[in-house]
Amino acid sequence: MKYANGVELIFTGEGPGFTGVRHGITFEGSDGWVWVNRGAIDAEPKSLLKEAFSPDEIRLPVSTFHHGNFLECVRTRQKTLCNIDVAVRSDTVCQLAWCVFQLQRKLRWDPGQELFINDPDANRKLTRPLRAPWYL
Repeated sequence: MKYANGVELIFTGEGPGFTGVRHGITFEGSDGWVWVNRGAIDAEPKSLLKEAFSPDEIRLPVSTFHHGNFLECVRTRQKTLCNIDVAVRSDTVCQLAWCVFQLQRKLRWDPGQELFINDPDANRKLTRPLRAPWYL
């Protein structure tokens, strides 16, 4: 996936057709890469794992159990560690990747309209038929 600002996201998965792929996310930059999943971290060069953060750098909160954080926030009315905007955009990327895997071709996405550009077949993949009497 290529974003308007030039950032590229390479989306891969596990299972049939995904040999040699490990679950997690890899961040690549000019100084190397860092790979993480819910239980491990790796980097190249290894020195990146020892980098100290300065006080003014953005730090992400640690969440060891998203479901538990959500339930706790329901009880306490606090904000979740992963706010709804981040959650929706993260889920959208997964949904878009699923459409690409289903159709086995490149697609163009309009984030403003939240539709594929000039592609009714792909847009049909964004929803599924609802059972009566339910509708949107």
